[in-house]
Amino acid sequence: MALPNLRLSSAVLGGLAQPDFARAAGLSIGAGMLGAQRRADEAETRATQEASIELLRKAQVAQETGDMGMLTGLTGELDALLSSTQNEQSRQIIMDSLNTVQGQRAATQQQAQTNTAMSIIKTEQALQNFKNQTGPLSDQELTVQKTLQDRLAMMKQNGAAVAEADTIKYTTQLTQLTREEKIREQQSKAVTAALASTPKDSKQYENIVARANNMGLGGAVKKFEKSMLETEKLNMEVQKLRDEQPGKPLTEAQKTRLTNTGYTLSGDRVADRKAFISLVEGEAAALKNITLRNITEVSGAEAKALARQALRDLQNEPGADQFLNIFDDLNDEIDELSDKELQELYDLSEGKTPAEIRQIAVDWTRDKFSDEFEDMLQVQENESRELDEAATAIDAVIAATNAKSGAKPGDTDYKDPNDPLVRSSALERLKSDASKQRALTQAQGVGGRVL
Repeated sequence: MALPNLRLSSAVLGGLAQPDFARAAGLSIGAGMLGAQRRADEAETRATQEASIELLRKAQVAQETGDMGMLTGLTGELDALLSSTQNEQSRQIIMDSLNTVQGQRAATQQQAQTNTAMSIIKTEQALQNFKNQTGPLSDQELTVQKTLQDRLAMMKQNGAAVAEADTIKYTTQLTQLTREEKIREQQSKAVTAALASTPKDSKQYENIVARANNMGLGGAVKKFEKSMLETEKLNMEVQKLRDEQPGKPLTEAQKTRLTNTGYTLSGDRVADRKAFISLVEGEAAALKNITLRNITEVSGAEAKALARQALRDLQNEPGADQFLNIFDDLNDEIDELSDKELQELYDLSEGKTPAEIRQIAVDWTRDKFSDEFEDMLQVQENESRELDEAATAIDAVIAATNAKSGAKPGDTDYKDPNDPLVRSSALERLKSDASKQRALTQAQGVGGRVL
């Protein structure tokens, strides 16, 4: 078999002999090598970005749940990633991620402290249940009680968590007492309104008093009846004065009572008596108004003042039940109301009772910011629906987390399945896992390339 003719032509040989040829060839080879390196660097940078994003997401979960162990582990992962990375751009991404994670330590520690504080409270409640139990405790109950006591003693070594637990208990009790007092105040107003609109000698009046006493509102009845009795005494005094001769001189006590108001005695018995009668009538009317101030219709400047106060109350309590925590910026919204808009509220408040004016202010403000209200309601509805639909899966995620860590109720790292924050974090984890699965399915569908 004949061998191929490998001889080069003189032209080719001449070209190879040129000095520029070697330089051009070297540049070509170098460019190829640089291109390959650049592609490798870009691939590494993309991989680093993806890894960093996932680690930062986990760091956020750690912060939200107060999981210091998880946050420390993520720091270790980033350190290891930094050690194995040579690309400067990738290293910068990792360094930025490390700084972010380190910046989350304080917030994570605070959440961990709060978790410990809540565990202290729950453990104390569990131990209190044992104390409240009638009869002797079983051996198993005694064992559980001893375990809880040991855990409580260990947790109470964290002085900051103990202080926070005390604060939480105080705030919770104060909130509960405030809520109960507001309910009691509303009930007292209702009793006062019912009594004021019912003849005292009627059977209906007796029934109202009986119901109020059964509800523990006998004090409201006594307060109302005492005020009405004092009012009646003043009315009787006015009637007695009117029945007397117009020229009858005032007693020294009556003169003193009159002059204490700033009135100067004229020496005219008729005029001075009229002034004193007007004084007593005014006292009677004022006493009745004070007693019925929450159920008496108001107008003019008083109605405007009450409407404005209702708006201030909403600004001071943006989380009140009426607004369902909707308006984070309600304070600014109210401050920006124009005089014309405020006049609308004033007009609606005219001739209404104080209780009615407050509700009018609430309803009017809701209507005024209806778009924001509806948008936020939709967000809350969506979140609530997601949590409801994923309830079983969320319970499974939380149970698996506790099983993996070996945490039990009362432990500092125990994930309480009833804690909204824990459930929200579990839902985010489910979403993340679902997103990863979708990406994997896409990759398998396009030959391993993730869309």
